[in-house]
Amino acid sequence: MVQFEEVPVAKRPKTSHPATQPASSAVARFFATPELVLIVLENLLAERIDLLIVASVCKRLRAPALQTWVRNLDFRHDSFEGKLEFLQANTHLLAHIRCLRIFNCDWFDVLRPHFERPPSFWDQVKTMFSLLATHTPPRAAGPLLDIVIDVEDGDALYQALQPYPKLAQRISALRLNDQSVRASDTDSTTTWMSLTLLLKDALPRISSAENLRVVEYECQSLVTDAKFRRAAKRIFWSTLAAQCRSLSKIGLLVTFGDEINELFLHGSFPSLKTFELRDVSKNKDLLDVEAVHTFLDRHTGLERLRLERYDTQAWSLGLTQTFPALQDLQLPEGISLLDEANLEFVRRHSRLRRLVIWKDTRTGQFSPMRSLFLSKPDTFKHLPSAENASVTEINALIKIGARPSRAEARLTKPATDRTGGSGDDNRFSDLGILSWEGVRPEGVEDLTFLQVTTREHLDGHDQHFRQLFASDLFPNLTELHFELRHHGEGAFPTLDVLFRHLASSISLRVLGIFPVVRQEFPTMLLTRHVFPIRFELLCWSQDFYRRFDYFRFVADSTETQDFPSTSATQVGKMGRLQAVPAHIILTQVGSDGVWYERSDVGVGIPRMTFLNHNGV
Repeated sequence: MVQFEEVPVAKRPKTSHPATQPASSAVARFFATPELVLIVLENLLAERIDLLIVASVCKRLRAPALQTWVRNLDFRHDSFEGKLEFLQANTHLLAHIRCLRIFNCDWFDVLRPHFERPPSFWDQVKTMFSLLATHTPPRAAGPLLDIVIDVEDGDALYQALQPYPKLAQRISALRLNDQSVRASDTDSTTTWMSLTLLLKDALPRISSAENLRVVEYECQSLVTDAKFRRAAKRIFWSTLAAQCRSLSKIGLLVTFGDEINELFLHGSFPSLKTFELRDVSKNKDLLDVEAVHTFLDRHTGLERLRLERYDTQAWSLGLTQTFPALQDLQLPEGISLLDEANLEFVRRHSRLRRLVIWKDTRTGQFSPMRSLFLSKPDTFKHLPSAENASVTEINALIKIGARPSRAEARLTKPATDRTGGSGDDNRFSDLGILSWEGVRPEGVEDLTFLQVTTREHLDGHDQHFRQLFASDLFPNLTELHFELRHHGEGAFPTLDVLFRHLASSISLRVLGIFPVVRQEFPTMLLTRHVFPIRFELLCWSQDFYRRFDYFRFVADSTETQDFPSTSATQVGKMGRLQAVPAHIILTQVGSDGVWYERSDVGVGIPRMTFLNHNGV
């Protein structure tokens, strides 16, 4: 049963006045029911509300809010000191930690390439582990650990966990970044031997007790390791292959192929659902293609597969396997579907919901999506997208029956002399999407994501703009991105005007604006405005993608909704936007203790989305 700290007697609601007793009694009953309080707090989390703020402004919710907040604790190299001091002063919270991430790696800090990690980090990690061992009940398993470190920290991690073998067995994810840039880094075997010893401690003899679900390794070193260090790496991978059975995800970026072949030759993971392999090996250090092929033969239960090779030559993997449950296939570099054997590999997978392929622009040829679609129209009608075809080709596929869930469009100011005489055939082009000439509304009715690129000055008060995003044109559109290129100040409708145009949308949940150039965030949106009826989140970037800001929708109270608004036109909903920390938007933690951190919304080509748009 859930238990929270009891409210002191002096703080309890008074019951001496009958007139106030019902209300006071209801409040008392609420706080006396921990399960009910927990439901409320979990709903606040689902609504992307920072529980630290809740704890700071509501005394009665402080204890349960902190206990809920600390369940998933992120112990990062750039923010650990304040959290450790707080936990040292509130040791009763340590028993509530369920998932703990130890993050001491620079591979995600692209905005701070010269950031130096605090030298005291690992001493503080040892203090953290000691506190957990002291204040966790004897029979409690302890938190699950997601570890993100540079390989050179392997020895420090092993020393920190060595006194606590039970805690080592709680590692759910091990993510290693190998960036050897100094000659001394390539000579030492200590780090890899420590990681091997840690792996042995983390994997109990009874496979059913294994908690390790994810292993990721990125080797971006340009310096060849010494012979003994390479041997130490091979021991690590052979140990993983020999002793681990619990992995559900493996992600690899390989620079020196011969060091990791042991994993492919001997590893067998019955629960493996995701496999990602990016190969940058060259010359004598090439990855063994036959070993990869053997590994794939052994893991036909995959649901997500990414195979990528950075080279001018095609990667001859010989994809003869069939993965019955495969839904997400990514072949962005090195494997061309212009090869009929590779195209046949895709055709065999009728459950595909996402396909990322290499578009061979060097030959000037289109991708083979037309051939794939025509082979099984009903099966692959939702597959065409910017991840596998050009805008021109997608439009051609729509006209013969494809129904994409993701699309791109270029928006221009509609010509004043266009008459739209052919009705629905010209409806989109008449409204400014010239690249959609001949596309009828029914062709995009399944669209859930649209990225719009604007290159010309748009009149924010032009009714064409409002008509374009009317609900009858995009009935299922849940996420809309605007990419602004070469725009000066005033060249795009302000956000408050834009939201008025979008208010009639019945399905829009997420809006992205990338980038906003010299435009202050409208204060009106932070007070009271009209929004689409299902709207949840605004994502926008400034300084050309270097800073991302996120704003959640907050509805008006019931009392406020009764007052008329001059901006509302009987559509949408009234409310305001509230800034939300990026980590609340981008980070999720699974019940298995694995942390999932997506890139900022709008990053990459095609752009990273907030929602899943992998079809139906």
